[in-house]
Amino acid sequence: AMGWKPIDGECNFVLADTSADAGPLFEHLLSRNILTTSGSRWDMPTFIRVSVGLPEDNEAFIAAAKEL
Repeated sequence: AMGWKPIDGECNFVLADTSADAGPLFEHLLSRNILTTSGSRWDMPTFIRVSVGLPEDNEAFIAAAKEL
């Protein structure tokens, strides 16, 4: 729904291309105490890595991401 393009895989996280610099998203989520990993760590600045959590954690992530 946000237009992100996840990389296919079978793991406990999602690595998605946000099509824009993911740094501001990472910082925004961090300010909401939502821990993710910026793709810039792997020279992929438009990507964000999000671990799959409990339903309420996932909902908090989605709500905070939509604020941007």
